Amino acid sequence: MASATATAAVDYPRLKLLCILEGPGAAVLSYALKCGTKKTASTTLLDHLKNLPHTSTANYRALNGEQKRKAFTNLEKKNIAEDPSCQSFDISLLYKCIRLACEDVAGLSDARWQDDGEMEGLITKIKEERNICVHERPHMTHDQQFLDKVQELKILLNRALQAVQDKYGVCDVETTNVINTIARQMQDILQAFTENVLLEMCFEKRLHLFKQVSVGHLKNFYKKNEYFDPLSFLSGSPVERVHIQTIFSKLVLKQQPKNIDIDCLGLLKVLREEFQGSQPSQAAQDQRPRLAVVSGVAGSGKTTLLTFILSEWLKKEGDCRITYLEEFEIVLRILCRDKDASTLETFLGLVLPSSLLVFHEPLMNFLKHCKVLFLIDGLDELNSCSDQLVSDILMASKYATDFYILATSRPERVDQFLALTRQDYRQSLISMQGIPVADRQSFALQYCTSTNQDKLREVIEKKGNMQLFELPLNLLFLVTLFEDEPQCIKENTTQYNLYTHIHEWCTEKLHHRISMHPTWGKNEPETLKTRIKSVLKEVYQMALQGLLQDRLSLSDEDIKRLTDCCKREDLPSHQILGAFFTLRSSITNRVVKRKYYTPHKGLLEYFAARHIMQHLHDESLLEPGAIRSLLQGAAQPKTHPLEPRGLRNLFCHVAGLLSEQEVPKRPETIKEVIYLLAETGVEWDEWLSLVEDTDYNESFLQGIALHVTKKPPRGPVRIGDNKLASAAALLPRTPVTTMELHLENEKVNMENVFALNDHHCRVLYLRHHYEHPSHIFASDTVLRAINRSRLVGFSGHLSADCVVLLPECLEKLYLAVSSDQHAASLLMTITRAASSMPKLGWLRIHVPMTMVTPAAISTPLPNTESVVLALSGVNKSLIKDTCQVAAALQPRRGYHGIGFPWCRMEATEWRNLFHLLAAARVRVTGGGIVIPAETITREEWRELGGLAITLWRCRVWRYPDEACFW
Repeated sequence: MASATATAAVDYPRLKLLCILEGPGAAVLSYALKCGTKKTASTTLLDHLKNLPHTSTANYRALNGEQKRKAFTNLEKKNIAEDPSCQSFDISLLYKCIRLACEDVAGLSDARWQDDGEMEGLITKIKEERNICVHERPHMTHDQQFLDKVQELKILLNRALQAVQDKYGVCDVETTNVINTIARQMQDILQAFTENVLLEMCFEKRLHLFKQVSVGHLKNFYKKNEYFDPLSFLSGSPVERVHIQTIFSKLVLKQQPKNIDIDCLGLLKVLREEFQGSQPSQAAQDQRPRLAVVSGVAGSGKTTLLTFILSEWLKKEGDCRITYLEEFEIVLRILCRDKDASTLETFLGLVLPSSLLVFHEPLMNFLKHCKVLFLIDGLDELNSCSDQLVSDILMASKYATDFYILATSRPERVDQFLALTRQDYRQSLISMQGIPVADRQSFALQYCTSTNQDKLREVIEKKGNMQLFELPLNLLFLVTLFEDEPQCIKENTTQYNLYTHIHEWCTEKLHHRISMHPTWGKNEPETLKTRIKSVLKEVYQMALQGLLQDRLSLSDEDIKRLTDCCKREDLPSHQILGAFFTLRSSITNRVVKRKYYTPHKGLLEYFAARHIMQHLHDESLLEPGAIRSLLQGAAQPKTHPLEPRGLRNLFCHVAGLLSEQEVPKRPETIKEVIYLLAETGVEWDEWLSLVEDTDYNESFLQGIALHVTKKPPRGPVRIGDNKLASAAALLPRTPVTTMELHLENEKVNMENVFALNDHHCRVLYLRHHYEHPSHIFASDTVLRAINRSRLVGFSGHLSADCVVLLPECLEKLYLAVSSDQHAASLLMTITRAASSMPKLGWLRIHVPMTMVTPAAISTPLPNTESVVLALSGVNKSLIKDTCQVAAALQPRRGYHGIGFPWCRMEATEWRNLFHLLAAARVRVTGGGIVIPAETITREEWRELGGLAITLWRCRVWRYPDEACFW
């Protein structure tokens, strides 16, 4: 991005055309809507649509319930509700209203909407002219072009008014009056639209112009960001670029601390209070601005996610798939690695059109009256300049009620940022865990150009469930190696050897390109390799310096240094730069600025780790604390103590390299790496990742075990599916500790579970078993294998015989029922077992309504402090059975809450279910009722919330299906 150096000439002709279309043009559409609906001036259009008679020909009547709910965005509904006259609607909203609400117009897909011989086509033409003016920025080279365009628009507006008269039988006098009024408005704009008049405009009109011009400019400005190639450096060519919509894949997102799954298309719900489960009254009590942080490790897809969101905002109205995104008038993307602006006002001057400077007023004065989404990419890459910019955005957002912030960061920077903003913001934390196992094969095949795709499928099936391949970047590396160096793909692939093979592959490609060149290829092959290695040493050293200076781009000094090195080694510098860096361009106010960047921060850290390894191979330089000394010497300023917290991934790469390379004093070096990692705040989860990254290397297993024995991390060891193998390798070497098993997959590696038998299992949650019970009691084997003496929480699918194995100390019990026979035996066993569990407070029972009938329920649930019932798969035909099951299972004190996962019903059916539950004397207390967010609108949620308060004095919550299990 480059700084704006001068104020560009104001494009007055374009501003005049825009004013004509937004003023007289919108007035024509508003008049057409008035004639086509004949609604009273005090009735809002939404009320008019709700009360259309059965004789109405309006297209709205032909929509189904779902289409009616989505006909208008929430922002459009707000505008409609606030203005019954429809006079303040912009052209886009007026056009939509005409298509849906007017009588006797063509069907929504009818060709007449594109025929300028019909009223419908003329209305469409006016909207398209506005879009061209806003988005395509027509340039008038001389006055006659402008006057011809004005005359063309005048004829278009008059023809549209005549067509309205013909269709709706408006009298000649009224039509003539409207035509004359439109003509006068156009003439006023042509004669009075000067800089002085602009300055005298009321603020609302200037704000309207600001929005129109800014949005169109930003959407053009951001189009180039939709195309990218994360692996362009592998080919040495920046030409191969793909559209984000082509390659974007679903990512695993979880809202913390409840670990609730979030769909990428519903991510912005976390910026809305309702998604947190709060009632409207609670939202009113907390007026702080909203902020969400997406936390993910290197290569997990954070930048790709924000690029996808930006791409969705650029789509035509109605095509955007991300919930709530269309409500934002302006979206601004901030790259924390950039150094072009330290204040928000400066940043706006760079990305917004210079013609807005004609207002002679700070652009912030207008922006704070807009609904704005800030996409802040890479908090972990903040430099001194972007740190000030982000601070300025945070300060501005505290006082602008419609500013929302979605930021991304690596985990190590998240706690600090959340602590900084906790007092002034309502926060949400989302963890990004990469690509789901089920989607990894299709993601990889998108990048595969090989004809042997069946073989790639086999590779993904074998390796796809590894934690390493949660990360999109690692999957891309795997595909690249599969196509060109399949022999590099080992049985146990680690992040270290994946990066190493990719780096060696890039180097080999570079060697081949140079050797084929008529001038540079004259060197002997071995000599050429030696010279390339010499240059790479320089690249590695610059990488470490750039990392310690929070800089991903090459400075002018770096370029000169690398170019000089290439000259000394008689190598082409452009080939070296193209092989290991990407050239990124930005265009701001027609000024182009280009910089070389390391393709990914993870690669920068890998290069820096290679420099450290080169240092470690020189025995004469080794001393106690050799790595720390090297880092301190390379840091700027050197007088400050080294801060290792942001270097966690660097140390992981060093560990990976050390696991396969011999260096002098290797045991001491491994010990230092482990201690440096500990200083970054590593918890159990990261230690287990390190075990995998070092390929279960014996030296590292011993070193980590020794360290955690002396300084054990806080709290129990939390183990998921992707850490089970690492835990089975490490924990048998450590003193007895407490662990929590949170396993989500259907299949569990029992060999690994048995290896953990000496450690106390505090929690055993088998999510798939609980949410998807089958006729096989899959949880029995796992429960028998663990040390249960301190078990306080269990979730899964047990046979009645295995329930008796649960210890007296149990506090939380989540069980699934899978058949009538199972229900009969399990319920009696639960009642007996609960009497011997004095600490049992939380009891959750999942009943799939397609697997269990009311006749099987003969025993109510025992009374505990909190009993919750999850009734999944309820539909209209199962409402009666659902009420009977809920009534039969009800404990004496009633339910703390009831959840309805995977239930798909209309609002009327939910109301019917509520009434029938109340009639069956089902009682719900403080927890309330949880229903899938996908099934009802916000307005329907409010109505159901009111009904629940009337029936039970409890609340209704809207959550994704997974959270409906409580």
